[in-house]
Amino acid sequence: MLMKKVLLLVLIIAVSGCASVISKPVMDKVDKSVIATELFKDPQKYYGKTIVLGGVIIKTENLETKTRIEVLESPLSSSLKPGKDLEKSSGRFFAYIQGFSDPTLFPTGRLITVAGTVSGVETGSIDKHSYPYPVISVEEYRVWKPYSGPSVSIGVGVG
Repeated sequence: MLMKKVLLLVLIIAVSGCASVISKPVMDKVDKSVIATELFKDPQKYYGKTIVLGGVIIKTENLETKTRIEVLESPLSSSLKPGKDLEKSSGRFFAYIQGFSDPTLFPTGRLITVAGTVSGVETGSIDKHSYPYPVISVEEYRVWKPYSGPSVSIGVGVG
């Protein structure tokens, strides 16, 4: 009986470790051929495509009907977590979430992963420089908790 409980616990830990950042229905819609560097060169070319991007939150602002999050893109790991090597960034983008979102849930400097549709380009500015921001209409997102020390993980698989 004890062995069954231990196996059940191990199974629960293993399965929870495999939980996806973005749900399967949304991931099934993602166009995996879209490369971030190409998106930032010509966002209009990817209009209507569902993509996954991530990076560091720069600013969060609530507008009348939605929340705009300015993000400095960073390449994603296989677990869809943005890297911290910002020199590899392709640029900045705006992620729009429908409705009001409390800005304290999107603190500056935190990592975020978003999945959504490319819905255009907005011209903004960085200091006095005009800047074209690709716009993502967010379907799902994940704000990553800051690293808080060593972690232990149990995984099953090859590689």
